[in-house]
Amino acid sequence: MSDHDWQGHVAVFAYDIIGFTRLDQARQRDAKALTDRVLEAAKRKAGLAADQSFYQDAGDGGYLMITADARKAVDVLEAFCTGLAQEYRMLQEDYRVQNRYAVHYDTIIVEGEETNRRFLGDAINNCARLLSGMRKDVTEQAVCSGAYRDHVLTFGTVDERLFTRLRDIVDKHGNRHEVWKLHKSPGYGIAAPTEDLYVSPR
Repeated sequence: MSDHDWQGHVAVFAYDIIGFTRLDQARQRDAKALTDRVLEAAKRKAGLAADQSFYQDAGDGGYLMITADARKAVDVLEAFCTGLAQEYRMLQEDYRVQNRYAVHYDTIIVEGEETNRRFLGDAINNCARLLSGMRKDVTEQAVCSGAYRDHVLTFGTVDERLFTRLRDIVDKHGNRHEVWKLHKSPGYGIAAPTEDLYVSPR
C-alpha cells in the first residue's frame, strides 16, 4: 500500500515451510524464491490489487494481510496450492517444499514506510498460534480461526461445509481459540492427508 500508516481488520493468509531450518542456505534460498514467486502469482489470480494487502516475511514462511474482502484469503490459499502443484511438475522431488497453512481474521495497525514497516495488533500473533499448534508430521493441511469462519459466514457467501471443527488452542495467557479445518476443494492439485493435524473436540 502507498499509505505510511493504516489500521483496520484484515484477513491473514499464512504459510509455513516445514523443515526449513534443516535445509542448507542454498536450499533455503531456493525454497523462499519458489514460495515468493508462487505467492505473487496467487495474489494476481485471486484478483488482489497492489494496494489491497501487506506482507510480513517470517523466514520460514510469511503472512499476507488482506484488506479487501476476507474471502480473498481462501482464494489466495487455493491459488497458492495450485501454483505449487504446477511448479512441482517441473522440479525434482528434492527441491519441492511442504507447507502448512492458516487463515485468520483480526485487527492490525501498520506503521512506518514500506521498507521499514511495523505490524501491531493481534492478527499476526493469533494466526501464528494456529500454525504453531499444527502437528509437525502432517503436511499440506489448512486451518482457519473461529473469527475468520464467523466473519465469512456472516458477511459472505461461503459454503458452511468448507469448515470442520477441530480442537481449540489455549494460548499462554489461558485464552481459548477455535480452530476449524479448511477442506480443500477440487482443483487444489494436492491431495489432503486423511489424518487431521488437530483432534476433533470432545
